This record gives sequence, C-alpha cells and structure tokens, in this order.
Amino acid sequence: MQHRQNMSATIEAARACASTLLFHSLRLHAFRGALPHVLVVVDRVPCVQQKVVTEGYLQVLRAYGRHGAAYLTNNQDIVLEAPTEASFGTAEDKGRLESQDSELFISLEPGTETPSGSAGLTARAPLPSSAADDAAPLSYSLMPFRSDDFLCCVKRLQRFFRHCGDGQAQTQGEDHEATAACGDAGVTLQLRVAPSGAWTADWFKREFEALCPLLGPLLSSKGEAVEGESTGEPPRWQALFSGPPRELLGCVLVQENAFQNEMGRYRLRLSLFDLGIRVAEHCHLGIMSQTADRLASEGRFREALEDDQVYSYARSCAFRPEQAQCLAKAIADSIDLHSWRRAGGASCAGSRAGQASPASVTAAVQSAELQAIFNPGALDGCGCATTDDHVATDVEAALREPIEGPGMPLLIVCRDAAKVLTYSGGMEDCLTNTGYYAAAFAPERNDVARHRERFPTAYNEAREGDGESEVGEEDAAATPPVHGRLKKREYLTILKAKGQKPNKPHSSGAGDEDGAVSRSAPAGSCISNSIGGTFPIGEVISESFDLSQLNGTCDVFAYPDVFKQVTMSLPGPFTMTVERGVVTRISDGAPKEFLELLSLVRQVEGKCYVRELGIGLNPYVGPAHVVSDVTTFERQWGIHLSLGQRHPLFVKRHERRNADGTTAAGVHVEGPVFKRKAGKYHIDVFVDAAQLRMGDMFVVDFTKGIAVP
Repeated sequence: MQHRQNMSATIEAARACASTLLFHSLRLHAFRGALPHVLVVVDRVPCVQQKVVTEGYLQVLRAYGRHGAAYLTNNQDIVLEAPTEASFGTAEDKGRLESQDSELFISLEPGTETPSGSAGLTARAPLPSSAADDAAPLSYSLMPFRSDDFLCCVKRLQRFFRHCGDGQAQTQGEDHEATAACGDAGVTLQLRVAPSGAWTADWFKREFEALCPLLGPLLSSKGEAVEGESTGEPPRWQALFSGPPRELLGCVLVQENAFQNEMGRYRLRLSLFDLGIRVAEHCHLGIMSQTADRLASEGRFREALEDDQVYSYARSCAFRPEQAQCLAKAIADSIDLHSWRRAGGASCAGSRAGQASPASVTAAVQSAELQAIFNPGALDGCGCATTDDHVATDVEAALREPIEGPGMPLLIVCRDAAKVLTYSGGMEDCLTNTGYYAAAFAPERNDVARHRERFPTAYNEAREGDGESEVGEEDAAATPPVHGRLKKREYLTILKAKGQKPNKPHSSGAGDEDGAVSRSAPAGSCISNSIGGTFPIGEVISESFDLSQLNGTCDVFAYPDVFKQVTMSLPGPFTMTVERGVVTRISDGAPKEFLELLSLVRQVEGKCYVRELGIGLNPYVGPAHVVSDVTTFERQWGIHLSLGQRHPLFVKRHERRNADGTTAAGVHVEGPVFKRKAGKYHIDVFVDAAQLRMGDMFVVDFTKGIAVP
C-alpha cells in the first residue's frame, strides 16, 4: 500500500476533481436566465472514496458561492503539479482536515450516513448578465440515493425549481406593460421565462415541505450547518418563491457501485439527459476504497486518506477536458488519416499532404499545458515541429476523399522491442472520451428559455406522486400518459417534440459507452441531449476494421480478475500471441487466474478474438498509481486491448464506406462480421507498450514518461 506524504493532498485532489467537472466539463456556471442548481447524489452509507469525492464537491461549491467568478480565474488544478501547494480560498473553505483527521463533512467514522439538505439558496443571488465572464451563482443539494423513487424525486425537484421566482414574476406581471415600455430587458427576460401555469404561494410552500429535508439546510454528519441562516431573512420557501428563477441543471452521481444496477435501469444517465440535466458519474468507488475502508474501521483515519487509490482516483478526475481533447484529437486524426489510402493522396508516402502532420498534432506538441504533464517526445508526427499552419493536412477534407485501400499499418511496440502487434487492414474511425462536450458551449443550451422549451418538465404528481393533483398547464402538456393510451397523432407529436422518429431506438449521443464520441456525431452537440458522462476521462478507442488483419505478439502486465478488479501479472508480464485476430497462445508462467478467464471465453465463444484498441491518455493512473476499477484503469497512459467478441461501439461490416456512403474500393474483409450485441465477453488486458506508431508519420512514445509525480 502506498501513502501520500501529505494527507491534505487527497482533499486538494478532490477539490481539483470537482472544479474540473463542474466548470470545465459540465460548465454549469455558463447558464443564463436562471440560477443553476446541482444535485450531488451519494449512497446512504458511503465508503471512504465516496466521502472524499463528495468533500471535494462541497468545498468547491462553498468556495465558489463565496468568491463567484473570482474563483474561476484562479488555477484550481495547481494541485496536480505540486500537491503540497495551497489552493485558492480561505482556511475555512479548505475544510476541517487540518484540525482533525476524521472530520470531513461526512465523517470517516464507519457507518456514517449521508446527510440531506441544500445550500446556496440565498434570496439575494443576482442573475448573471449575458457577459461571457459573468459566472452564474450555483446552489446545491446533497441527497442520499434511494432506488425506489430516485427519478421521480429528480423530476419533482426539477419542476419545483422551475417554479422558483413565481412570486416575483407575478408581482412584476402587474406592471409588465409599463416595464416593457421603459425597455427594462432584465425584467422582461424574467417574465418571459416564468412558467405559464404559475403556482400560488400556498401550493409552492406545500411542494417545498414535501421535498424537505432535501431543500432544508444542509447539516454535516455532526449537525453543523454548511451555511448559517441570516437573521431577519424570510423563510426559505418564501425566499425561493419571491426570489430569482432557478433551474435544476446538474447531477453528480457518486456511486459505491452503480445506481443503475440497483434500479434495474440501463444507462441511468440517459434518463437524466432526457430531462436536460448535465451528468457527472463516479462509478465503482467501493472497489477502490477497500483498503481505506479497512483503515477507517481501525480508527486510522489519516492513513485512510493517504491511501494511494483514494488519492489517485480523485487526481485522475482532475485531468482537464481541454487537455484530453487536444491530445485525443491529435491521436485520432493521425490514425484516421493514415489508416486508409485515399484518392486525394492522404497516407500516400510520396505526396506532400501525406508528409504533413495534421494541425492537431502540431497543436498538441506545442501545447504548454501538455508539456507540463508529458515529457518531450511523448507525441511526435512527421515534421510536426516545423510544419507551418498553411502546410498542415486538412484532416476533415482528406477524410472526405474516396478510399482506395488500407493505408499504413498501425504498430504496438512493446518494451521488449521483439514483441510487436500489427494492424494491417485499416482501422475503425476513432472514438474519443475526453469530457469535452461541445453542447456545453452552445448558446441555445445555456439559455433558460430555449432549455425549457427543449426539455419540458416530466413530473406529473397524479401519475408519479401521492396526493392531490394540481399540475400547471405546462406540466400537464409535457407529461402525457403512458404510450399505450396515446392516440397515434398524440404519440407522433411527442416524438416530433423530442426530435425522434417512430419505431426508431432513442439514443442520446453518438456512443453511450462511458461518453465515447465519434468524429461524425460528437456527443453533446446541439442535436444531442447529452452533456456529461463517466469520469475520469482520457481515451481514444478504435479496433481493426477487419479483425483478421491483426497479428503479432505483446506483453500483458495487468488484467481483471473474476471480481473485475485490476490484477498485476506477477512476477512479470506474460506474452500473448495473436494470429488473424485470435489469441492463439499464452506464454508459460502466465497467471492461472488469467488462463481460466481465457478458457471461459473460448468455451462460450469458440475463438477468443481481440477487439477494442484503447489508447489511454490520463497521466494520473498507471503502473505507478494502480487503481482496482478496470474502467478507471483503462484511462491510464498506455494501451489496453479487449478480449472476446463483445464490443458494442463498433458494428463489423463486409465493406468499408466512403464519407459519401459509397462502397470503398480495395477493401476486402476476410474476418468475422459481428453484430453490435454479438458475444458475451469483453475482458480488458493492459499491454506493456513502449510505442504506438504508424511508420515515421505518427508516434506515441509511452517510455518518455510523464512530467508529474
């Protein structure tokens, strides 16, 4: 077990994690026209890892509430380069760790339950202006998870927040004409977004009380309030009713395992996306918290917080999306460009366009932020350091050219240079998982009126709650009965409002697999509901277009055990031989546990195929900082492959298509053509890779190491 030299570095990493996700990925502060609210959801009895992650969010939200936009102008990720440096904020903002080891907001004492309550709901919070640098104030709630009514509660909470400010809107409505004549645009905006079926004060108070204690003051596990109630202030429900408009915009799921498993609902975040809510998921924290939980159970709280898995997970979630996007785009552009020989000359050795690096490679190599993380030479492209912008290959234009056949082979060279895997039949178009969501920057997704038009309230008390039904016109229209009772005309109207077509499966993004997105349909784009995903991020995903065109050997240093925990191969890596895309041999001395997994795959699927090629970009997990969760460890700076037929991100085809939909010439598929849901197994193995390269055109060198400890 490893320990951090400074216990508070773990909380600093958790703060950096929260700051990155709230303000860089979800961009909640950019919302205009209503004050955004974020819901932090945690298991009722959380593990140490959950308590640390939650502490980071609560400290950041509290500090942001005090300092506003000034908080965003300071470098919150300084912790990643120098863990012992103090972060922005007052001593009080930094929490209570410096006084007592166990005194997090949710105490490290075993069995401590997650409190319920809200903070930041001040009546004096002003609406942000339309200026880009004017950050919106954030309010927040901490909510223990309950599987039986979670979505119902979220929908009801969303509806409640959309009626905040009804009292103010009604008062202003009395002299609306006079106000409009004076040209007061601010008041006009608030009137414009007020719900058509405004609630009375009595009804608003009743809903507020029904949602308590969630909307009541947030108290720590020791009964201490996050913020004190000012004397002379009106009751909280009245302040919300007469205050500014609000919107439930963000949801952070801090999960010991996965909430969706308890609910029996596939991809819970898709249901939240359909409500217009931006989602950050932290999954399987329990498996990474076992050592820390044991230490906490023995009263060794300081050591629990110093556990390297607890620290490394929080730190890995602080990898900024703009950094991951810059690096991922360079790698994806290079693979997509050089994997296929095209009529326009891309990937042809003799052409000038083929000798020029994509502009994204130059941008990544010259990025000061990436230089601070990765050592020189970690990424290289032909002439990238000297290529002028006007010479750089236009990747998007090049990819529109017709394909004439496979391009350059893609090689994975192991640290033992005699071990090489070769992809020679072209690659699938790369997917990326970077935490960068284009829609979070789109004006239409950050304007409350357009947001509510696109995502009407979905809660209907008569159908989902108990008691008397008194639903406004907007809510009733937005919440039809179940589809079986709809007339065809009503059903088609609902589908049209959602941008869907009849008898077509709903999809919230280009790829639902942990937020992976494609070049042609980026998740979070203006045509997609989704802003958010699973964290940490940092991965480029592809696979051999023709599975039979993968051959060679590689050394494997880690694999998952039967409980899906990352297991290091001891006493050292073992060698895996792949022939025509199938694992044919494992070297002597390989772990028995891995051989049993491989045997299981072969018994069920026949041959054990290699499918996913995953290129991890996250520098904060890896052999030096091993975490037990496989999904998190996949993001490590290096290479992993999946064994087994299952890989729903790619549907195998008999033919390659050009960008215009025509059939590509010179591509003959000899390997199997699996459907999206083919196979049962997807087992990730981690390759002891030195380089990923395509001739001299493109090289990722994992041996250069990273510049951060």
